[in-house]
Amino acid sequence: MVAANWRGCEGGLRRIGINLGDVIVEGDDLYGDGVNIAARIEGLADAGGVFVSNTVHDQVRDRLPFVFEDLGEQQVKNIARPVRVYRVRDVAAARSPSTPALSRPSQHENRCEKPPLGDTLEHSITTSQCVVSL
Repeated sequence: MVAANWRGCEGGLRRIGINLGDVIVEGDDLYGDGVNIAARIEGLADAGGVFVSNTVHDQVRDRLPFVFEDLGEQQVKNIARPVRVYRVRDVAAARSPSTPALSRPSQHENRCEKPPLGDTLEHSITTSQCVVSL
């Protein structure tokens, strides 16, 4: 399950949270921990960031050309156990100065820049795993 935040102007800065888990579909509604965890991870992501859960990391870490920065276990709302979260970075970004530590995103961040990583990762996961729900 992919949770993405496309708030802001056209081509705005995105936050993407990806989790692999069970989802219940009833009509147009999606339910279950798979959806909730993806949404909570998306809420942890910085503007332009792509965060994934441990279940996603375990499936794609050796298949995609990205660096996964372990942010440790995070306690998220309405989920009983902590979720291990990883920040996804491309290889070039991983060589640059360190990204700030995990913090809750500001409601006032500029979301008008387009990050290339989210589009690339989404395409790679779709291609590698064959199923991605938006």
